[in-house]
Amino acid sequence: MDLSKIKCPDCGGELLKPAFNRFSAVCSQCKSVFSHKELRKRLPKRSRPKRSRGQRDSQKQEKRVAKRTGGRRTPGSGNTWHTKSDILEKRIRHELKTTRAASTTVKKGELRKIVLEALAEGQLPVFQIDFKEEDGSVETYALLRWEDAEEILGLVRRADYQD
Repeated sequence: MDLSKIKCPDCGGELLKPAFNRFSAVCSQCKSVFSHKELRKRLPKRSRPKRSRGQRDSQKQEKRVAKRTGGRRTPGSGNTWHTKSDILEKRIRHELKTTRAASTTVKKGELRKIVLEALAEGQLPVFQIDFKEEDGSVETYALLRWEDAEEILGLVRRADYQD
């Protein structure tokens, strides 16, 4: 705890640390002793850095996709070795990207990453891109491996023949 930001509540003097143990401090002028808990209440609240518009858009996209698909969001997705992808369903693994620009870049490495993670778990990999407009509307596109798209198209064609 940074005691330089806290003045003695009794006299306004400078607090010195430690008093009797490392969880207390003593005033240099009036010699009053304050517990760590008391001092913590007097510290100015740390303000959390504001998230960028892109971070807020991404978080909204994750919530929207999770709600729509019934999947669950992966907390801290991608920032640790054990938490991969943005949304997980039983049979589908989603990697999400959102932009307010007219175009975006998708690297082969990003696609390979989601494919390898999904195939390792026996899931369908889906790379989803949201293009957000200034009026708040969103156009969503999904990238699939051609093999997966062929399988889906085959199911659609078979359904057409049965009708």
